Amino acid sequence: MEPLTYVNFHTRLFAGKTLINANKITTNDQLILINPVSKTAESLQGQIEVRDLKTGLSKILTGASSIPWVSSGFQGQQQTWAPPRVSFKQFIPGDFNNDGLFDLIFISGDTASTQKIFLYEIGKETGTTIVAKQFTTTSLLLTDDNYKLLEMDGDGIPEILVISGNQYGLYKINTKDLTITPFGEPLGTKSGQYFK
Repeated sequence: MEPLTYVNFHTRLFAGKTLINANKITTNDQLILINPVSKTAESLQGQIEVRDLKTGLSKILTGASSIPWVSSGFQGQQQTWAPPRVSFKQFIPGDFNNDGLFDLIFISGDTASTQKIFLYEIGKETGTTIVAKQFTTTSLLLTDDNYKLLEMDGDGIPEILVISGNQYGLYKINTKDLTITPFGEPLGTKSGQYFK
């Protein structure tokens, strides 16, 4: 099986359930590769490949300008390296709508005024075009090392635990109305036994 894409320094690899096999969930995970479009030249466009290593099926998901690293956070300026230009933690894999399929959150920007958070529902995409859905957030800034995903309320969808100074707070992810909102008030003092 020849890969449709490639792996290089900018590639991000994930695994999860998708509907690539006749729109059915299989027992095995699929490989999800996220790459800049060009493997030989700098590119501000991205693509996602979904591969099933067991069945040999593979497809490319493209989104033109809807893929956020095309236009978000770079003010339209060509850079000297290809995206994704963020740390691994700024691609957050999970199941954020509790459908059993792979989703990906992408974070662009590093200040409260510039940060944008996008959702890709990669697992349930049956076509070849992916749409980035942008969350509306309330008082939330995610950085490389200030958050953890936890499932706190029993609905099967993780919450975001954010650590800020000597406080921490929970944020609820809602993919139906595309919001990330505080889940209660900031809590207690950061403790070494919980946050290492």
